[in-house]
Amino acid sequence: MKTTDGGITWSGENSYKSNSLSSVIGIDARTAWAVGDSGAIIKITNGNSWTTQGEGISNAFLTSIAIDKAHPDTAWVAAGNVILKTTNAGNNWVIQNPNPPAIFHAIAATDANTVWVVGETGLILKTTDGGSTWVTQNSGVSSALFGVAALNTNVAWAVGEGGIVLKTTNGGATWSPQISTTSSVLFSATVVDANTVWAAGESGAIIKTVDGGATWRSQRGAASQTMRSIVAVDADTAWAVGEGGIIVKTVTGGVIRGGTDLNRVSRRCGASTGWLLSRRWRVAIPLSRRWRILHKRICYR
Repeated sequence: MKTTDGGITWSGENSYKSNSLSSVIGIDARTAWAVGDSGAIIKITNGNSWTTQGEGISNAFLTSIAIDKAHPDTAWVAAGNVILKTTNAGNNWVIQNPNPPAIFHAIAATDANTVWVVGETGLILKTTDGGSTWVTQNSGVSSALFGVAALNTNVAWAVGEGGIVLKTTNGGATWSPQISTTSSVLFSATVVDANTVWAAGESGAIIKTVDGGATWRSQRGAASQTMRSIVAVDADTAWAVGEGGIIVKTVTGGVIRGGTDLNRVSRRCGASTGWLLSRRWRVAIPLSRRWRILHKRICYR
């Protein structure tokens, strides 16, 4: 699915894959990657057609993809118990085998060298050499971590089971728990700046901090579906997607101006242009200061 008008309308994108797709990342208005089960890696570079990459490199369920924003030909994929990396826009993918082996759920990169990956039993690994070596970091928790978002080489957040939120400000030498105000499983996090971070997860949970995590506030809206992914453009604009094809978006920082928390959303690569993964879509459009979810038919090309 793709939008070029900020989510008002969506058009179908034929990926030519029958695999379930779990993660998508946009590079620009015409270029994106998506990954999914049975080792599926697909990429679009012309805004119109998707091509398959990495055939046969992994049969794992690929859960997350991250890019070096300064050099978007370089990307990493969390692929079960291995990590895949490309430095040539996906023409070739190389398997990296971090030690200890584990099940990885999410990955985040800040540059060509610095990448974090999180997974089962509180696992956090980091590389500072592009993945040649990976170092285990002490998360202080044993519950699964499902999301990670990095601001820079020193500051990052990880989220997971039971509403866990962890933060590091020293490159992962130490991770500190934060009070998230939710016990729902958190599946995804997105960072805007040193102060502004969102996380989303189970049963429509969306939480936000505007002070670096010293305090978190719930922004649960009308949607009760589990949110699988959230991404922010800036401190006001964020999108989230979830089960049943729910799309929610906020352009007010998740609050009604002058008052109460709210939201609705979608996965994107720009403020107006983005891609989403699902079979059924509910589109959120603004009415007055609030948001309503409308059901629309999507025209598939």
